[in-house]
Amino acid sequence: MEHNQSNLGLDQCHHCGVRRKQVANPTTNYGFVLPTPTDLVTDLPADFDVALQGVDTQLKALQPGTTLGDLAYSSATADTNTRLAIGSTGNVLTVAGGVPTWATPAVSTPTYVGCLAYRSSSQTLTSGAYTAIEWNAEAWDTNTFHDNSTNPSRFTIPVGKAGYYNFIFNLGIGSATGQVYWQILVNGSAVSAGAWNVSASETKLAQSVSIVVAVADYVQLTVYRVGAITTAGSQTEAWASINYMGA
Repeated sequence: MEHNQSNLGLDQCHHCGVRRKQVANPTTNYGFVLPTPTDLVTDLPADFDVALQGVDTQLKALQPGTTLGDLAYSSATADTNTRLAIGSTGNVLTVAGGVPTWATPAVSTPTYVGCLAYRSSSQTLTSGAYTAIEWNAEAWDTNTFHDNSTNPSRFTIPVGKAGYYNFIFNLGIGSATGQVYWQILVNGSAVSAGAWNVSASETKLAQSVSIVVAVADYVQLTVYRVGAITTAGSQTEAWASINYMGA
């Protein structure tokens, strides 16, 4: 067939009179084989078959999943993804060997850290002054927070355990009625304080205080009253605990 170029950039076939626009063969991101303008005239069905087959092949390379829930990630081969089959119930997505993978999450049971000390006998407190309660027995002590003999009023923060703590005490008072004052001290300075009215129907004081302490800091409970006062002398009525909440 003979063709003449018109001023409008159109080819016209003298044999059939068909005029068509000349277009460049487009470039694709994935190297699809696309027919040229001449191809479209000479062998249209076969050219489209080649072009669409290339598109189909490349799309499958980009989306290799075969099952509901599959994931795809970039592989070392250009324009090709790798299929990551759907994981099992409870799996977590992680990375191993530089690629995504499913894994069973590690089970971690928190380890309790803290101490509970108590009075095994009553303690007589000084009248008219704050007196530190001396805890002379322990129910448990995970990290040597307390010593029954040396500075028994203190809970001392061990190495590696600086952070947030919950300090709780329960203190029974005997042989006294009226106002009783208490303070929680850190390194000898009050961080929390309160008052309690002791009566025949109310003989125990319970309190919980959150504190932030550093390594080697020590925590104490002190009690004040004008007049004679003694503490209860049993684990159920006179105890204090310090519980590590985290760094």
